Amino acid sequence: MKKLFAAIGFLTIIPVPSAVCEKDDMGGLIPYFPLVGLLLGGISYSVCTALLYVFPEAVAAAMMVMFFSGISGAFHLDGLADTFDGFWSSRPRERMLEIMRDSHIGSMGVFAIISLLLIKFSALTAVAATPFPLTCFIVPVTGRCCMTLSILISKYAREDGLAKVFFESTTSSSAVVLLALVMTLIFACGHIAAVLFVVCSAFVYIWRLYCDRKIGGATGDTLGACCELSEALAILTIAALPKLNGLLYA
Repeated sequence: MKKLFAAIGFLTIIPVPSAVCEKDDMGGLIPYFPLVGLLLGGISYSVCTALLYVFPEAVAAAMMVMFFSGISGAFHLDGLADTFDGFWSSRPRERMLEIMRDSHIGSMGVFAIISLLLIKFSALTAVAATPFPLTCFIVPVTGRCCMTLSILISKYAREDGLAKVFFESTTSSSAVVLLALVMTLIFACGHIAAVLFVVCSAFVYIWRLYCDRKIGGATGDTLGACCELSEALAILTIAALPKLNGLLYA
Protein backbone atom coordinates (compact mmCIF):
# COMPACT_ATOMS: atom_id res chain seq x y z
CA MET A 1 0.00 0.00 0.00
CA LYS A 2 2.90 2.34 0.74
CA LYS A 3 4.21 2.06 -2.81
CA LEU A 4 0.74 2.63 -4.27
CA PHE A 5 0.48 5.86 -2.27
CA ALA A 6 3.98 6.79 -3.40
CA ALA A 7 3.03 6.18 -7.05
CA ILE A 8 -0.08 8.33 -6.63
CA GLY A 9 2.02 11.06 -5.04
CA PHE A 10 4.61 10.83 -7.82
CA LEU A 11 2.23 10.88 -10.78
CA THR A 12 -0.55 13.13 -9.48
CA ILE A 13 -1.31 16.10 -7.25
CA ILE A 14 -3.71 14.02 -5.15
CA PRO A 15 -2.75 14.40 -1.47
CA VAL A 16 -1.71 11.07 0.01
CA PRO A 17 -0.34 9.94 3.38
CA SER A 18 3.35 10.53 3.90
CA ALA A 19 4.85 7.61 2.00
CA VAL A 20 7.79 8.91 0.02
CA CYS A 21 10.04 6.15 -1.28
CA GLU A 22 13.80 6.47 -1.35
CA LYS A 23 15.31 6.97 -4.79
CA ASP A 24 16.50 3.36 -4.87
CA ASP A 25 12.92 2.20 -4.25
CA MET A 26 11.41 4.27 -7.08
CA GLY A 27 11.72 1.41 -9.55
CA GLY A 28 9.29 -0.57 -7.43
CA LEU A 29 6.56 1.93 -8.31
CA ILE A 30 6.31 0.83 -11.94
CA PRO A 31 3.68 -1.93 -11.41
CA TYR A 32 1.48 0.68 -9.74
CA PHE A 33 1.47 3.12 -12.66
CA PRO A 34 -1.46 1.36 -14.42
CA LEU A 35 -3.32 1.23 -11.10
CA VAL A 36 -2.86 4.98 -10.71
CA GLY A 37 -4.31 5.29 -14.20
CA LEU A 38 -7.29 3.21 -13.11
CA LEU A 39 -7.83 5.51 -10.12
CA LEU A 40 -7.59 8.61 -12.31
CA GLY A 41 -9.96 6.99 -14.79
CA GLY A 42 -12.59 6.50 -12.10
CA ILE A 43 -12.21 10.09 -10.93
CA SER A 44 -12.35 11.39 -14.52
CA TYR A 45 -15.51 9.37 -15.21
CA SER A 46 -17.21 10.88 -12.15
CA VAL A 47 -16.08 14.42 -12.96
CA CYS A 48 -17.21 14.13 -16.58
CA THR A 49 -20.63 12.75 -15.59
CA ALA A 50 -21.11 15.63 -13.15
CA LEU A 51 -20.05 18.23 -15.74
CA LEU A 52 -22.48 16.89 -18.34
CA TYR A 53 -25.36 17.50 -15.93
CA VAL A 54 -24.48 21.20 -15.86
CA PHE A 55 -22.68 22.17 -19.06
CA PRO A 56 -22.96 21.54 -22.82
CA GLU A 57 -20.62 18.89 -24.20
CA ALA A 58 -18.12 21.39 -25.66
CA VAL A 59 -17.70 23.14 -22.31
CA ALA A 60 -17.40 19.82 -20.50
CA ALA A 61 -14.80 18.70 -23.06
CA ALA A 62 -12.68 21.81 -22.47
CA MET A 63 -12.87 21.34 -18.71
CA MET A 64 -11.94 17.67 -18.98
CA VAL A 65 -8.87 18.52 -21.07
CA MET A 66 -7.85 20.89 -18.28
CA PHE A 67 -8.55 18.17 -15.72
CA PHE A 68 -6.43 15.55 -17.52
CA SER A 69 -3.39 17.82 -17.40
CA GLY A 70 -4.12 19.44 -14.05
CA ILE A 71 -4.51 16.22 -12.09
CA SER A 72 -0.85 15.43 -12.81
CA GLY A 73 0.31 18.99 -12.13
CA ALA A 74 1.08 19.33 -15.87
CA PHE A 75 3.98 16.96 -15.15
CA HIS A 76 3.59 15.06 -18.41
CA LEU A 77 2.92 18.21 -20.46
CA ASP A 78 6.29 19.50 -19.28
CA GLY A 79 7.88 16.30 -20.55
CA LEU A 80 6.12 16.71 -23.89
CA ALA A 81 7.42 20.27 -24.25
CA ASP A 82 10.99 19.35 -23.28
CA THR A 83 10.95 16.36 -25.63
CA PHE A 84 9.92 18.31 -28.70
CA ASP A 85 12.18 21.24 -27.87
CA GLY A 86 15.00 18.73 -28.07
CA PHE A 87 13.81 16.46 -30.86
CA TRP A 88 12.90 19.28 -33.24
CA SER A 89 16.00 21.35 -32.55
CA SER A 90 17.96 19.68 -35.38
CA ARG A 91 20.97 19.40 -33.07
CA PRO A 92 23.30 16.46 -32.28
CA ARG A 93 22.21 13.89 -29.70
CA GLU A 94 24.16 15.33 -26.77
CA ARG A 95 22.85 18.82 -27.44
CA MET A 96 19.28 17.45 -27.66
CA LEU A 97 19.66 15.91 -24.21
CA GLU A 98 20.95 19.22 -22.84
CA ILE A 99 18.00 21.11 -24.33
CA MET A 100 15.56 18.57 -22.85
CA ARG A 101 17.10 19.06 -19.40
CA ASP A 102 16.80 22.87 -19.65
CA SER A 103 13.85 24.11 -17.58
CA HIS A 104 13.04 26.86 -20.09
CA ILE A 105 10.45 26.15 -22.75
CA GLY A 106 11.11 26.88 -26.42
CA SER A 107 8.90 27.56 -29.41
CA MET A 108 8.68 23.90 -30.39
CA GLY A 109 7.58 22.98 -26.88
CA VAL A 110 4.87 25.63 -26.94
CA PHE A 111 3.74 24.44 -30.36
CA ALA A 112 3.59 20.81 -29.15
CA ILE A 113 1.50 21.70 -26.07
CA ILE A 114 -0.96 23.89 -27.98
CA SER A 115 -1.35 21.32 -30.75
CA LEU A 116 -1.91 18.48 -28.29
CA LEU A 117 -4.52 20.37 -26.25
CA LEU A 118 -6.37 21.41 -29.41
CA ILE A 119 -6.42 17.82 -30.66
CA LYS A 120 -7.67 16.52 -27.30
CA PHE A 121 -10.41 19.14 -27.14
CA SER A 122 -11.62 18.79 -30.73
CA ALA A 123 -11.59 14.98 -30.52
CA LEU A 124 -13.50 15.00 -27.22
CA THR A 125 -16.18 17.26 -28.69
CA ALA A 126 -16.51 14.78 -31.57
CA VAL A 127 -17.20 11.87 -29.21
CA ALA A 128 -20.90 11.09 -28.99
CA ALA A 129 -22.66 11.81 -25.68
CA THR A 130 -23.03 8.16 -24.68
CA PRO A 131 -19.31 7.15 -24.63
CA PHE A 132 -18.14 10.59 -23.41
CA PRO A 133 -17.74 9.56 -19.73
CA LEU A 134 -16.35 6.18 -20.83
CA THR A 135 -13.78 7.99 -22.97
CA CYS A 136 -12.80 10.12 -19.98
CA PHE A 137 -12.33 6.92 -17.98
CA ILE A 138 -10.17 5.29 -20.65
CA VAL A 139 -7.89 8.28 -21.33
CA PRO A 140 -5.88 8.36 -18.06
CA VAL A 141 -5.72 4.56 -17.96
CA THR A 142 -4.30 4.49 -21.49
CA GLY A 143 -1.69 7.13 -20.70
CA ARG A 144 -0.29 5.37 -17.63
CA CYS A 145 -0.40 1.92 -19.26
CA CYS A 146 1.53 3.26 -22.25
CA MET A 147 4.12 4.79 -19.92
CA THR A 148 4.59 1.40 -18.27
CA LEU A 149 4.86 -0.38 -21.61
CA SER A 150 7.38 2.20 -22.81
CA ILE A 151 9.55 1.55 -19.74
CA LEU A 152 9.34 -2.20 -20.32
CA ILE A 153 10.53 -2.08 -23.93
CA SER A 154 12.95 0.86 -23.86
CA LYS A 155 16.44 1.57 -22.61
CA TYR A 156 17.51 4.71 -20.76
CA ALA A 157 19.30 7.29 -22.87
CA ARG A 158 21.23 9.18 -20.17
CA GLU A 159 24.10 8.26 -17.89
CA ASP A 160 22.11 9.54 -14.90
CA GLY A 161 18.75 11.10 -14.09
CA LEU A 162 15.65 10.61 -11.96
CA ALA A 163 14.01 8.21 -14.40
CA LYS A 164 17.05 5.93 -14.72
CA VAL A 165 15.94 3.80 -11.78
CA PHE A 166 12.66 2.97 -13.57
CA PHE A 167 14.47 1.38 -16.51
CA GLU A 168 16.95 -0.46 -14.30
CA SER A 169 14.28 -1.87 -11.99
CA THR A 170 11.73 -3.29 -14.42
CA THR A 171 10.33 -6.64 -13.28
CA SER A 172 7.94 -9.24 -14.62
CA SER A 173 5.35 -8.03 -12.09
CA SER A 174 5.07 -4.78 -14.05
CA ALA A 175 4.15 -6.70 -17.20
CA VAL A 176 1.75 -8.97 -15.31
CA VAL A 177 -0.15 -6.05 -13.75
CA LEU A 178 -0.27 -4.22 -17.08
CA LEU A 179 -1.52 -7.26 -18.99
CA ALA A 180 -4.11 -8.10 -16.32
CA LEU A 181 -5.50 -4.57 -16.36
CA VAL A 182 -5.63 -4.47 -20.16
CA MET A 183 -7.47 -7.81 -20.31
CA THR A 184 -9.92 -6.64 -17.64
CA LEU A 185 -10.65 -3.45 -19.59
CA ILE A 186 -11.15 -5.39 -22.82
CA PHE A 187 -13.61 -7.67 -21.03
CA ALA A 188 -15.44 -4.73 -19.44
CA CYS A 189 -15.36 -2.18 -22.30
CA GLY A 190 -15.49 -4.52 -25.28
CA HIS A 191 -14.21 -3.66 -28.73
CA ILE A 192 -13.23 -0.07 -27.79
CA ALA A 193 -10.58 -1.31 -25.34
CA ALA A 194 -9.44 -4.04 -27.73
CA VAL A 195 -8.92 -1.55 -30.58
CA LEU A 196 -7.12 0.85 -28.27
CA PHE A 197 -4.82 -1.93 -27.08
CA VAL A 198 -3.71 -2.63 -30.65
CA VAL A 199 -3.42 1.02 -31.69
CA CYS A 200 -1.61 2.21 -28.57
CA SER A 201 0.75 -0.77 -28.45
CA ALA A 202 1.78 0.03 -32.03
CA PHE A 203 2.23 3.68 -31.09
CA VAL A 204 4.45 2.89 -28.09
CA TYR A 205 6.66 0.69 -30.25
CA ILE A 206 6.93 3.38 -32.96
CA TRP A 207 7.61 6.01 -30.28
CA ARG A 208 10.41 3.82 -28.91
CA LEU A 209 11.99 3.57 -32.38
CA TYR A 210 11.70 7.34 -32.82
CA CYS A 211 13.33 8.04 -29.45
CA ASP A 212 16.09 5.51 -30.21
CA ARG A 213 16.80 7.28 -33.48
CA LYS A 214 16.86 10.73 -31.89
CA ILE A 215 18.67 10.23 -28.58
CA GLY A 216 19.45 6.53 -28.32
CA GLY A 217 16.69 5.63 -25.88
CA ALA A 218 14.09 7.04 -23.52
CA THR A 219 14.17 9.61 -20.71
CA GLY A 220 11.70 10.87 -18.12
CA ASP A 221 10.66 13.56 -20.60
CA THR A 222 9.92 11.07 -23.37
CA LEU A 223 7.83 9.05 -20.90
CA GLY A 224 5.76 12.13 -20.16
CA ALA A 225 5.41 12.80 -23.88
CA CYS A 226 4.38 9.17 -24.41
CA CYS A 227 1.64 9.56 -21.79
CA GLU A 228 0.26 12.75 -23.33
CA LEU A 229 0.45 11.53 -26.93
CA SER A 230 -1.16 8.18 -26.12
CA GLU A 231 -4.02 9.98 -24.32
CA ALA A 232 -4.63 12.10 -27.42
CA LEU A 233 -4.41 9.00 -29.63
CA ALA A 234 -6.97 7.22 -27.45
CA ILE A 235 -9.47 10.06 -27.83
CA LEU A 236 -8.83 10.28 -31.59
CA THR A 237 -9.35 6.54 -31.99
CA ILE A 238 -12.64 6.55 -30.09
CA ALA A 239 -13.82 9.59 -32.08
CA ALA A 240 -12.93 7.85 -35.35
CA LEU A 241 -14.58 4.50 -34.58
CA PRO A 242 -18.12 5.40 -35.78
CA LYS A 243 -16.85 6.50 -39.21
CA LEU A 244 -14.51 3.53 -39.45
CA ASN A 245 -17.37 1.18 -38.64
CA GLY A 246 -19.44 2.90 -41.31
CA LEU A 247 -16.73 2.33 -43.89
CA LEU A 248 -16.30 -1.30 -42.90
CA TYR A 249 -19.99 -2.14 -43.01
CA ALA A 250 -21.14 0.16 -45.78
